[in-house]
Amino acid sequence: MQFQEIFPHHLPNGATLLFLRETSAPLVSIQYWIPTGSLHEGEWLGSGLSHLVEHLIFKGTATRNSTQLALEIQDIGGHLNAYTSYDRTVYHVDLPSHHVVKALDVLTDAILNPVFPANEFESEKDVIRREFAMGEDNPDNQFWKLALATTFSHHPIRHPIIGQLDLFNRLTREHVLSYFDKRYAPQNLTLVIVGDIVPETLIPHLEQTLGKAPRRLSPDISLAPEPRQIAPRQAKRHFPTDLARVAFLYPIPGFDHTDMPALELLAMLAGEGLSAWLHRSLVEDLGLAEEINAFTYAPCDIGVWGAEAYCLPHQQDELIPKLREILYQLASRPLSTHDLTRIKNQALAQHYHQLRTMHGQAAAIGQGWLLARDPALSYRYLQKLSTVTPDLIREVAQKYLHPDQENLVILTPAPSASTPSTFSKQTTTPQPHTAQSNAIFHPSPPHIRIPEPRLPLYGLHFTLLGALLSESPEQAGLARLTARSWIKSTQRRSAADLAQAVEFLGGHLHSTTGNNATTISIEGLSEHSQLLTELFAEILLEPEFKPEEIETEKRKQLAEIAAEMDNPLNVARKKSRALLYPDHPYARSPLGTAETVANFSPAHVVAFSSQLRSRTPWILALHGPTDLNPDLSWLSPLPTYPDPSSSPLHHLTPAPLTHSKTLHNYHEKDQAVLVLAFPTVPLTSPLKPIFDLTSEALSDLGSRLYQKIREELGLAYYVGASQFTGLTAGHFAFYLGTAPERLQEVLEILKNEITLLAEKGLSEAELQRSRSKLISLHTMEMQNASSIAHQATLNYLYGLGYDFHTRRIEQLESITLDSLNATVAEYLHPTRPYVTVSLSPLNPKNPLS
Repeated sequence: MQFQEIFPHHLPNGATLLFLRETSAPLVSIQYWIPTGSLHEGEWLGSGLSHLVEHLIFKGTATRNSTQLALEIQDIGGHLNAYTSYDRTVYHVDLPSHHVVKALDVLTDAILNPVFPANEFESEKDVIRREFAMGEDNPDNQFWKLALATTFSHHPIRHPIIGQLDLFNRLTREHVLSYFDKRYAPQNLTLVIVGDIVPETLIPHLEQTLGKAPRRLSPDISLAPEPRQIAPRQAKRHFPTDLARVAFLYPIPGFDHTDMPALELLAMLAGEGLSAWLHRSLVEDLGLAEEINAFTYAPCDIGVWGAEAYCLPHQQDELIPKLREILYQLASRPLSTHDLTRIKNQALAQHYHQLRTMHGQAAAIGQGWLLARDPALSYRYLQKLSTVTPDLIREVAQKYLHPDQENLVILTPAPSASTPSTFSKQTTTPQPHTAQSNAIFHPSPPHIRIPEPRLPLYGLHFTLLGALLSESPEQAGLARLTARSWIKSTQRRSAADLAQAVEFLGGHLHSTTGNNATTISIEGLSEHSQLLTELFAEILLEPEFKPEEIETEKRKQLAEIAAEMDNPLNVARKKSRALLYPDHPYARSPLGTAETVANFSPAHVVAFSSQLRSRTPWILALHGPTDLNPDLSWLSPLPTYPDPSSSPLHHLTPAPLTHSKTLHNYHEKDQAVLVLAFPTVPLTSPLKPIFDLTSEALSDLGSRLYQKIREELGLAYYVGASQFTGLTAGHFAFYLGTAPERLQEVLEILKNEITLLAEKGLSEAELQRSRSKLISLHTMEMQNASSIAHQATLNYLYGLGYDFHTRRIEQLESITLDSLNATVAEYLHPTRPYVTVSLSPLNPKNPLS
């Protein structure tokens, strides 16, 4: 990113324009940054007024209603969204750059001219009340609220962004109008545009649109200062969850303080990566935590340094004093030059990863301007990071991590839970601009090269055909455990030594397992490409699989299984798969079950890894600067498979669904969720893009489902469609979240909408809108050479061809409305077998209780 090329322009009414021309892809990211958030709500502090305004902005203008706003953006392949934080509200759209003027007109109209229709005010408040309820069901959300409310006693950051429900309920449309008038004044607006654009051609147009809005009075809002904490605090809350959450938090200064770079590096040293001190000690060595990390968060004039851990409830009493002990040793613990270089390389690599996309670059510019009136702030901040010394890190540890300023926060299951969990019982293409058209396949050894000339990053992705699809019922979760254990240690290096070696190179080592394939990847700074390649060869070919490391990964996987149960929609989706694919691997979760994972031994892991390497097709993809030519001779000992589609896994087909099935379960959450799913086609089917288009058409703010069920009837907070596409089977699912007392009603309405879809089909406008969005989304994804590399390996093993991503747009463009609707009528008609899964709380308001 060339910060000196950022093109600023100030309009007469005080609005600021920040442009960066970036021609690496035919895309543009448009972002309006407004310096107002939950901190700035004045007399209505803690009500969530900022968040309510964000919701209502897209309800229409004098010339466009809410549906027109959404559809006009979607018709040109745009992806429109917004978010509210403590110190900002940001509205953004990402799309093909040749539609930049149209997108600017729509987004600017929404920001300048919202009408906040009175007839939609209460219904949108009901939608946000559902969001309150969802937040109440989310343990991480409740933990963070408790953490900030404990650490800060006076500063407005102590209030949640969404607000307090009782205050929110008192908000009126007049409050919204007044807040908007003062906080969204033109002089407070910053418009950031990054992409394949010519800034000089856009300025005259913006002068006639954004520039014509008159200044308005916008009084400054003073934030209440936080008094110095002089005594430790503690807060504990019981919550229906299987994992305890523990955090130590300490107040720190704001983003502009000279200590911030050292505080960030202290957090990285303590809790970032597998070689971090907290991870090595509490997760790997002592086994007291399942996951741990440290962080800094400073969105305004004040912030927090924290260390948070997830653990089994019975371990929290042992974890807390040990975590506290390690934190207070940070100020005296020796810090080697090697460790300091490692965390600085990590910071640099993370920065580059964020700048891979137009959206990421625009976000960096917007944040720099918001925080310091410096669009190059992130670059200058990294320069400051490079000057931090070990002495400075020790000084900030001693200065801020003080017992008198300690805030201990605990979220834990109630000791008298009436229903113990299962877990608790078990231990046209725009390609010429991008790397996507330049992938090259080499048959011996089989690998794919993707050039990445823009950023000094390098990565290798080794993918094997085999994951969930390779497991027997007794092996459920074994592929995930094997992949996680594979990257722990080698025959030459311990897990700690390996993690340090990777992170010293600015690298990140990770493994992923899904339904069909397993990938092991390493990414880092390209100046270390040879060392990264040598490390990767060692990891792949010489894994150690130490029993104690496997036990640690088992424990962490069991914790993930428990955490998965905290999301009701995830639970419903898992249960729908079990009904759709009985006696087939797709019926199970890639995580496995608490019972199967608890029974795995090191011998199981070693045998499964050997099976993957010796019996399943594989491919390597690498990305980096074009002049890199790493030695790949180490791949030669591995058996090759010229035709991956000859693998038996390609023919492991589930039995057809012969009749409809229904399942209703109760849970301890406040929300009801519903999943209704039809069997469809595998990912290799030529019909898959039809379901991609259909899913996209039914899953956005302008979709018929959203408009009918959420907007018109106000029956759901979220509603949409998704599809699961495995190598040998697939299904299409409709889903929603609603109030328990409305579950039966919304189920009947959803069935009616599905019937209309099957019998009447999508319209030409819906098809074109969906097509535009998918094409632009594909182009956005292909900005990232790492994503291209990963997709190329999967497509090769699936038999689609390593360069299938280059044909994706052509494939989407070839779908006609008649062919789409005929397919939808065939597969998604309610007369065909389907499964319905619902979850709701057991209470008097629930008609199914």
